[in-house]
Amino acid sequence: MSSKQVEVYVRIRPHKSVKCVKSTGDTVHISNPRNSQEQINYTFTKVFSDQSKQENIFEHIRPQLDTIFQGTNVTLFAYGQTGSGKTHTINGSAKEPGMIPRTIGFLLAEIKQRKLDCKIAASYLEIYNEKIYDLLDASERTQSSHLDLRETQNKQIVVAGITVVPIHSIADFKRHHEAAMERRSTASTQLNEQSSRSHFIMQVHVTTKTDGKMCHSKLHMIDLAGSEDNKRTGNAGARMVESGAINKSLFVLGQVVESLNKNASRIPYRDSKITRFLQDSLGGSAIGMMIACLSPDEEHFIDTYNTLNFATKACNIKNTIQVNEMQEKTVEDRKQALQEWKSRKPGNDLKRRRSQETDKQLDEGKRLSDPKRLSDTQPAKRLSERNSLDERNDDKPRALKRFFTSGKSIEDQINEKVEQRLQQRLEEFKGTLFSPLRKDQSNFQNRLLEIEKRLEQKMKRALEDESQKENQQLEHIKENTRLRMLQIINTGSLKDLQQLKMIGKKRAQDIFEARQSFGEMSALEDLTRAGLSMHLIESIFKVLMIRLGQYPALVFLNEWIVFSVFYHFILFSSLFLRLFSFFCWKLVQGL
Repeated sequence: MSSKQVEVYVRIRPHKSVKCVKSTGDTVHISNPRNSQEQINYTFTKVFSDQSKQENIFEHIRPQLDTIFQGTNVTLFAYGQTGSGKTHTINGSAKEPGMIPRTIGFLLAEIKQRKLDCKIAASYLEIYNEKIYDLLDASERTQSSHLDLRETQNKQIVVAGITVVPIHSIADFKRHHEAAMERRSTASTQLNEQSSRSHFIMQVHVTTKTDGKMCHSKLHMIDLAGSEDNKRTGNAGARMVESGAINKSLFVLGQVVESLNKNASRIPYRDSKITRFLQDSLGGSAIGMMIACLSPDEEHFIDTYNTLNFATKACNIKNTIQVNEMQEKTVEDRKQALQEWKSRKPGNDLKRRRSQETDKQLDEGKRLSDPKRLSDTQPAKRLSERNSLDERNDDKPRALKRFFTSGKSIEDQINEKVEQRLQQRLEEFKGTLFSPLRKDQSNFQNRLLEIEKRLEQKMKRALEDESQKENQQLEHIKENTRLRMLQIINTGSLKDLQQLKMIGKKRAQDIFEARQSFGEMSALEDLTRAGLSMHLIESIFKVLMIRLGQYPALVFLNEWIVFSVFYHFILFSSLFLRLFSFFCWKLVQGL
């Protein structure tokens, strides 16, 4: 096993307006968003300018693909904002094939040139709204047609029920690849005419036999959906739901990278489907390669800056490379293993011992029906024990003997006796209650019961009306609290966010960054993008609801105080003016 860092390549797409990034060699330069006079430099494995071609990128990736025939897993994924050229880089077009068609062509050519005993199979899938769908399944999608992830004993992540097709030639690949691309979920937005609404994944399974060894390896090529700002994309309805699922999965991916950089004890791979797929390539046992696609236009400055920060953190991740090989077994080895398994199977030793005893007795001329043989068997012993138990029971009293001989347990017979006695008492009580001397008393009791029932019904109705009014008031307070909390989250500053209960400086900064990355939040559940749990969001909401529930009374009280102070000020002012005018009049008369 060897340790290897994740290789990060940066590709800058052609610009349409003023550029916000520059590149020199393998370094990207961008201005600091907090200080425009300061410049930040990022260095990566390789930086491809806007003049680079598809073949230039593939030439740097190809050396890592050679390790697939040696049993090493490899993952290549493209990351970036929507419209930055990820799909073009991974899939390409008919004139400029992307990394997937070039990789399949390279593998088939190597097998033919080196005359390898190798088989290739492929599967296509997408993660749409956090659900996995088979892109080679031609049937109509339903709510239950999505697939599930499983983890093998070797800690490998697999998709249960995925379609796997063999690839023998380029023609086979093109047929399956075109069918998968047609079924991928895409839609038009204001930033991209053909925006990917899901994470696209192609799995290539390679099995190679060399020198009596069999190597199994997997190649994942992933086209991640881009992060979206709903204000600029103009998403609404289904597009809004899709962008929410995309942004949430990318946020979890950022948390995984951040946790790996901090050597955290828990890495949140299971919080999203895409991070489960990337678990092997981010801190796992596979060779990881990432292509960070940048849109250099000035209007995409924040998204480009965030992509560069993510790519820089991914550079620091180290994977422990593991080779997946095993000794090839011949037919004789399999037969021998089968015989060993049968010999170790539970119960075989006992059967073999019994058959040996039977053969020995037959050789000695004994029969299984021999009285001596029968007396030694287990049923004969149980019969003798039963007889001895009956003899001991004869000495007990008759009542206790009936308990033993009835076939029922003592507890059941006691319960039957108690039920019979209770039934007898109940019949006696009914006879006394409905006797001729107590008819009038029973009628009076019935009237009392009717009156009590009517009172109970009236009380229930009153309580229901009161509870309905309270629920309406509570719903009104909840709605006002939700709107107020969303207003603080979407428009408030860092100080305003810290005024919320249980929101400190770090959580306020996370909310502020999530708001800048994903736009305004339309629901409280969107706070999960900032790393807040649903339990914490509910606690904040409850505290704020208690505050706002007292808010109208406090406002009324404050207004009353202000009014009373103003009223008394006017009153005392008028009195003062009257006294002043009176003294002035007296003074004039004295003169």
